[in-house]
Amino acid sequence: MALVDPRLHSFPDEAQRLNNRLPEWHAGRRLRSSNWAQITSILDGMGLEDYKAQEQRALRNLYLYTAHLDELDLTRIVDLPTLVDLTPRQVNTNILRNGSFETRARPDKIADYWSHTGSVVVESPALFGAQSVALSPPTTTTNVVARISQTISSDAWNSGASRTFSTWYRIKAWTGGTIPSTSHGLIVIVTYGNNTTATFRTAFAADTNDQWRRITLTVTPASSVAKYEVRLETTRSASFDITTPIRLDAIQVEVGTTATTWQAHIFDQPNWFEFRARLPLEFDGPVPIFNTPTLREFYYEAIPTRATIDGVRWVTSTADRRGGFGEAVDFHKQRWAYLWDVDTTNNKVRKIGLDPADIYDLMNLSFFTGTDTGRKFEESVTGLTYRSVAGLQRWIWVVHEMTGLSGSTIVALSVVDPRVPYPSPTHYESKQTLELPVPTGIDYHRVEFRMEDPQYLYLLATDREYRLRLHYDYVMVDATRLQAHFREPYSSLAIAG
Repeated sequence: MALVDPRLHSFPDEAQRLNNRLPEWHAGRRLRSSNWAQITSILDGMGLEDYKAQEQRALRNLYLYTAHLDELDLTRIVDLPTLVDLTPRQVNTNILRNGSFETRARPDKIADYWSHTGSVVVESPALFGAQSVALSPPTTTTNVVARISQTISSDAWNSGASRTFSTWYRIKAWTGGTIPSTSHGLIVIVTYGNNTTATFRTAFAADTNDQWRRITLTVTPASSVAKYEVRLETTRSASFDITTPIRLDAIQVEVGTTATTWQAHIFDQPNWFEFRARLPLEFDGPVPIFNTPTLREFYYEAIPTRATIDGVRWVTSTADRRGGFGEAVDFHKQRWAYLWDVDTTNNKVRKIGLDPADIYDLMNLSFFTGTDTGRKFEESVTGLTYRSVAGLQRWIWVVHEMTGLSGSTIVALSVVDPRVPYPSPTHYESKQTLELPVPTGIDYHRVEFRMEDPQYLYLLATDREYRLRLHYDYVMVDATRLQAHFREPYSSLAIAG
């Protein structure tokens, strides 16, 4: 067995190729925990592995039989107005992250950076993008709060400086009752530097005739603020018989005393994008459309943003939970073929050899969740049941069950980066997790891509096959020609900003 066995440790294979050139006594060659090995893993291994994948892709595209025929010739091009400003925005008008609920890393999260309590769902209609939040107190109980909240501790808020909080909301009339004085509306709880607190509030109206309406709240503190919590909530009670949902969208916090036109936070980008500066160009279509400046993110590294059912066939299939071949190189420069599958006994995603059929890794998934000070990843997520796995391009695609926002079980698709475990050696990071529109309670024992087509995913159970259309809502903006390139067709687009 090799001194550094790829069957026992996840590590960029190209980094080991580099370290194999070191003298045999060098720790960087023998120990993947050494400082040298860690540096080559980050600086060289990942880059070389990505270059190798690009080289293989370029080679396949030289031949008609193996080329991706839908790669570039199916882009949609739209000419932009001549006066559109494409200069990247550098200052956050909105201090609050993900206030329009466009991106979620997990189906059981309201949106990254938000917490929720009680009966809360994410669904359409929305004012911006494709989805909004609905506070829905249950009709069978009373004194049950429905709340979303976000705490900000990174905003330097001094005495006498105002902050203006605003949100758009939509509600039909309820049966009747008195609007409560403390638990219905936009609420801001301020914690001062001396650890005392103060609460400010403005209430939602009785109804908006099922139309979007905006409420605002300006707070001017008497002393410096250490942190503050933004809440939007309602509580059904005997004296407040609200039975219809309150929909929320476009929540923002701004410096000053005026609520300006809605803008997203500058860092409200999908987790998988490397590009961090957001263009002030917003495409308000039927779904959120994400800006990407490079072809790699536009196509090769693209991750689906939504999924729909394209068809169902009643067929008989056998279980095959394997998918996604790879190759590792050990200390003696031997090549080892492996694949991923689902270990139903241990409920893990497994990396296993072909010959010999040794187990290299048993992995779980980690999920991105936000904090106001930066990234955070959750590892210990309960309720995950792994079903099947497939490999395509640089990702592996894991179908699993998990607990959804409503508390019931859903079927989800996680797009996973298998190159380096993160944030710990026992977990693969899910770049995006989508809820699949398929029935629960079924053992989906096979998932496939066919003809290397990333647009369609085939999910098979014992007696049926679901053909899922994966949608990629991206735009590449050509500032020189004032053109926008799309992967998906849209019936209409409105440019705002």
